[in-house]
Amino acid sequence: MRPCFIFVFAWLAFLQASEAEDARKGGIGPEVLPPGALAPTADLPNDEALAARREAGGTVSPKIVPRKEKGYGLAEFSQFLSFGETGTILPKGSVLYYPDAHSIRLISGASKTMLSWPDFLTANRSWLATHEVSLAQVKGEAPISESDRASFKAGGKMVVATLRNNPVTVLIKPSTTPSKP
Repeated sequence: MRPCFIFVFAWLAFLQASEAEDARKGGIGPEVLPPGALAPTADLPNDEALAARREAGGTVSPKIVPRKEKGYGLAEFSQFLSFGETGTILPKGSVLYYPDAHSIRLISGASKTMLSWPDFLTANRSWLATHEVSLAQVKGEAPISESDRASFKAGGKMVVATLRNNPVTVLIKPSTTPSKP
């Protein structure tokens, strides 16, 4: 019985070897593609064909609406400081005090060369100072004291509010609370 199994296994091995020599009929590659095949996007309609289909179907052409500027970008919520050709960006409401002589350093747009806040502060320490504020002052719950405001005027420098050494907007509490309708 054993010689029979050996004979069967030898015959199967011979068949597999002979099949491996034949060229493979299926698979992938350029030889398998049909002749004259086009790119997958060759049969896509262009804009004119889509417009013709839309009109033939009886649908209304879309109305072109011009884009409206929302005014809620980074520049609208920022204050730019400049000195020469360098500048930096701060959150709006972070400048607590500036003398009239330094008002030209508050600009409406970006400068040629923008620096990070720490680099700009280091380069302009002669006319720029920071004042660390509390979280309550940032929220507008506690005002900045009059003694601090007097020291800003006496220093003669532009003062920027910071929280953990980063510029921050300081909200001003309204003097009157709005009435409910």
